[in-house]
Amino acid sequence: MAAADRAMMNRIREQRVEIEELTGRKAELEGIVRVQKNELDLQKREIDRVQGKLARWSEVNRMMRRNVELLNGIFNQHQ
Repeated sequence: MAAADRAMMNRIREQRVEIEELTGRKAELEGIVRVQKNELDLQKREIDRVQGKLARWSEVNRMMRRNVELLNGIFNQHQ
């Protein structure tokens, strides 16, 4: 019986070590996930910034095309 008790106690110790290792690994992975989420947030902000610039340049481009059309109309009237 004492041998069975020692074996059970050894198994319990092994399981505690496994739990500690897994807990450490979990914390490590949570840290990695946190860093990746932060990087993703930064990338999303950069995408939003670039999309904002693109929208502004698209508007500028549209206005410039309209001005060219108006100038061409004026030029064609005077020919």
